[in-house]
Amino acid sequence: MYFRAGQYPALTGKPKAEQRKIVAAAIRTYNKHSSLRFFAVLIVLLGSIPLVSNFWGYTGLRNVWSLLWPLACGLIFYVYELWEINGPVLRAVDQYVATLAQQCIQPDAPASGGSAG
Repeated sequence: MYFRAGQYPALTGKPKAEQRKIVAAAIRTYNKHSSLRFFAVLIVLLGSIPLVSNFWGYTGLRNVWSLLWPLACGLIFYVYELWEINGPVLRAVDQYVATLAQQCIQPDAPASGGSAG
């Protein structure tokens, strides 16, 4: 399990600036919906805090849930981030690095035949 993108095997030994560039390019190329997922999770979690607080207010447990639900939302967000780092972002970086390696390995185009004579 990786806790940050810099721990990926494909990025070890590279400077942090290059790691960030590779991750950003990989996300742009192979993981186009990551920002949409991020904001959707953020909006749902932040929007649920007042809703849950109001709901539990009718049962007399408002004080307990007013404290516990934001902590639960923080934990849910942390788990989401770990899933994102170890799932879609890791796959995108692996695909991107493999594509770069494949482009570097491909032989150059043959020189135009013809002898200068």
